[in-house]
Amino acid sequence: MNTFVQNLLLVALLGGAVAGLIAGVAVLQRRRNLHPEIARKLVHIGAGLIALSIPWLFSEVWPVILLTVLASAAMVLLKSVRALRDGVGQATGAVLRKTLGEVLFPITAGLLFVWSAGDKLLYSIPLLILTFADASAALIGVFYGVRRYTTDEGAKTLEGSLAFFQVAFLATLTPLLLFSLTGRVEVLLIALLMALVSMLLDAIAWWGIDNFLIPVLSFLALRAFLKMPVELLGAQLLLTLGLIAFVIFWRKRTTLNDSAILATAIYGYLCWTLGG
Repeated sequence: MNTFVQNLLLVALLGGAVAGLIAGVAVLQRRRNLHPEIARKLVHIGAGLIALSIPWLFSEVWPVILLTVLASAAMVLLKSVRALRDGVGQATGAVLRKTLGEVLFPITAGLLFVWSAGDKLLYSIPLLILTFADASAALIGVFYGVRRYTTDEGAKTLEGSLAFFQVAFLATLTPLLLFSLTGRVEVLLIALLMALVSMLLDAIAWWGIDNFLIPVLSFLALRAFLKMPVELLGAQLLLTLGLIAFVIFWRKRTTLNDSAILATAIYGYLCWTLGG
């Protein structure tokens, strides 16, 4: 079997796996009356696990781009065709808010594959954060969140954001410790920075664009952090904590909502970190 045919079969296999995942969750939701957010996050986690396999299955770019286009087009159809939206589309579209997250997810995975250029850690860590930290924040926020802060979509919860931080920290720390030669102090600082930055990105995102913002900016930040000496990483951490403390202190002195205040902090931080 030549490489071209093998790549097409792998594209069909992964596409079928995603379709089966969505159909299976839709059936489970109807039979078990799952909460819409649980059904949505089951699809989110399953799709993330499927996407994590891509660097181990493909060595060429074109099949990943083809898979990205097909998956994104399928998500658009699920959102726009009423028969699909009211059927299997309920697995991803039953939450009562506007979201582009399911369309952006495959696009983001495709971009990460291209940008990482074969570096599996650079691909996997941002996707792990998106897959598990985002799902944890949503579920903890919905079912256990009490302390709320305002956003453009209404509110998010402090409990959800703290859950995001914890999972993002582990999603960065564990792969770097196991599969890189980075020093342990550097790994700890990078994991803390990645968790803080991605948590802030999750706090400011709306309409599901966290499925794009979190992995893409986490990728750029991780690539920059891996080149930094321990002293600069420490300075970055202090700066991040200082910015968070400042916006919390300034919170009641402005008419901006909480997510907009956090956005000003993360914007300034990323300009300095990524732009130099």
